[in-house]
Amino acid sequence: MAYLPEVVFALLSYGFVSLIFGSAAVTEHAASAVLAGVFGALVGASELASRYRDEPLRAIRKPWGVLYQEINALLSVLGLLLIYRYPDKFAGVANDSMLAAVAAGFGAMVVMRTRLAVVKGSSGEDYSIGPDIVLSVLLKLVDANVDRDRALDRQRLVARRLNDIRSLGDFNQAYDYLAASLFAFQNLDENLRRKLTDIFTQYKQEPNLSADIKYLALGFFFLTTVGEKHFDAVLDAAKRIKATTPAPLTLSAAPIASVTTSAAAAPPPAPSAPPPPPP
Repeated sequence: MAYLPEVVFALLSYGFVSLIFGSAAVTEHAASAVLAGVFGALVGASELASRYRDEPLRAIRKPWGVLYQEINALLSVLGLLLIYRYPDKFAGVANDSMLAAVAAGFGAMVVMRTRLAVVKGSSGEDYSIGPDIVLSVLLKLVDANVDRDRALDRQRLVARRLNDIRSLGDFNQAYDYLAASLFAFQNLDENLRRKLTDIFTQYKQEPNLSADIKYLALGFFFLTTVGEKHFDAVLDAAKRIKATTPAPLTLSAAPIASVTTSAAAAPPPAPSAPPPPPP
């Protein structure tokens, strides 16, 4: 079962919250807790989705992505129950269940992003002191595992379609087909267009690289730009266009030479007969 660790974590989270605040409090504020958890999960999902441009929805559905959303939801529920535990400290929201759920769902991540101090290490890197260090380490762990899972999917897809990229022609022709297909997008980021051009220029100037390496680099970046669904569709359309493009007309020199030779070897025409004398 792919999501068994996430299911176990959800059950453990419920037990942990019930142990801290009591099962009666969890039951009493169940509706608000669910709403706060949904808001917190949405914050975590949006954070992950912003890091994977090709298929953001697939990234958040990965097991590690689901785990990160569960952790965000748990923090939001804890924040909500803290609001209800200390209503005097949160008098502005404790009496409104909807407002409390919104404040806990979106405010928990603000609290967890708090930096009490920033210490610069010997290598020049900044190290946070406070709740932010916990969330940053957790996000790096989740991000690395989601990235590995997505890398496997992307490698399989590009390897499967590598022959189709080769069929577009040489490296220059393959780039021309893929770059032209980007004009189908109406709101594509111009930075992505420029990056595709930069990658093409960079690899074109590497004569020692094999053609397959260049095709792979072009395929991976194009996949990042358009996503898996459009990647397949663009390659299929490019293959059809390539197959229906007429071959350029070339003239052979041999027939011209033979015509010229035969014309030169032909005997001169016979002189015409003189006109008859007048009567």
